[in-house]
Amino acid sequence: MVPHDDFYFLNYMGHKLTHTGLYNIIREAGKRAHITGKRVSPHTFRHFFAVQSLASGKIDVYSLSRLLGHSSLNITERYLRSLQDSQILDKAVASSPLMNLKRKD
Repeated sequence: MVPHDDFYFLNYMGHKLTHTGLYNIIREAGKRAHITGKRVSPHTFRHFFAVQSLASGKIDVYSLSRLLGHSSLNITERYLRSLQDSQILDKAVASSPLMNLKRKD
């Protein structure tokens, strides 16, 4: 059997990975990592990726929104609500042209 070119993730038989299959893989990874007391699911995995991407400054919110396949920035904005004020302030200071006038790269 030839793997499908349309799918990024395949199961062990070369078929597209289903939502249930992905859920089982992530849940098993959570068990192996001994994560307890927190929900381990594709949604929390995706949410963690989005928040960490924004917090690290590696991606802008518009690009992240498109990457996640959201139809509007309003949906992506929900992910921003979990960022702490200190994280937002640190990011703003680091990227502000006024705060970095004397900084030499």
